[in-house]
Amino acid sequence: MSGSLYDVVYVIDASLSMGKGVGDFRPSKLKAVVETVANDASYRVKSLQARVGLVAFYGLAFPILPLTGNLELVIRSLSLLENTGEGSAPGDALIEAAKLLRGSIRKKSIILITDGDLNMGAPIELAALYAYNNNVETCIITIGGSKDRVKIRNQLDFLSSAGIIHWVHAPSRGEMIRTLKQCLGA
Repeated sequence: MSGSLYDVVYVIDASLSMGKGVGDFRPSKLKAVVETVANDASYRVKSLQARVGLVAFYGLAFPILPLTGNLELVIRSLSLLENTGEGSAPGDALIEAAKLLRGSIRKKSIILITDGDLNMGAPIELAALYAYNNNVETCIITIGGSKDRVKIRNQLDFLSSAGIIHWVHAPSRGEMIRTLKQCLGA
């Protein structure tokens, strides 16, 4: 990836369950994700000239930052993310992220980070297929606990084996950092 320009949209789970700490995701899963994404976005913008967008979700999905190379704006937007509400609609969030990438002529990518639930909104399979059919590479990272406890594991296994997404479970913060570096070939 380092030889080509690309756009990446980070999709971050801001549901109430992300407000809890687990393992080394402290003080909460959301705070650990925000800090890690800020570092990853900084690298991608500074070193790879990537443009970055942000989508947050709980029971609803919200595009909060259109594609930009303004790292200060990215960091500020990330720092304002809080646990917002109940429910989890990662499918809706994937669709919103793909929409942010619609006009891009660069390589298009989405990195979605969640603690792995789906109880609202569009089915993840249809949303992932929408992104795939719009030439968007999608990496989904589930965090915390055991891979066996990820509630949408069957859907993610199916999508990953079909080559529609790349799915990695990161039980620790260190594994999440390693996975982010591998996603999209950074």
